[in-house]
Amino acid sequence: MIKICKTCGKERNMMSWETECYPCEKERHAREIRRQIENGEITSVDCEDKIYCPYCGQVHEEDCEDDTFYVGGEHEFICCECEKEFLVDTHVSYSYSTRRE
Repeated sequence: MIKICKTCGKERNMMSWETECYPCEKERHAREIRRQIENGEITSVDCEDKIYCPYCGQVHEEDCEDDTFYVGGEHEFICCECEKEFLVDTHVSYSYSTRRE
């Protein structure tokens, strides 16, 4: 269903109960994580699709183009914002689809 997002004001395809589009919801979620880190409410971030520095809340996306982060396990990382070192634990998941030929 096409609705107007309450945050950005753009027409987007949303479910009937949604009031915010997916990009705006993701940004709000990221701001909330950063706020919790900055206020000391959390010291780790689990199971996100982006790497958040657990010290300053900086989101690292472009810094992770290295193939290292596509291999499961723990990897050392240095934040480009606060220059503190932390561990990134990569979780890899596979799914399969089949079809008749």
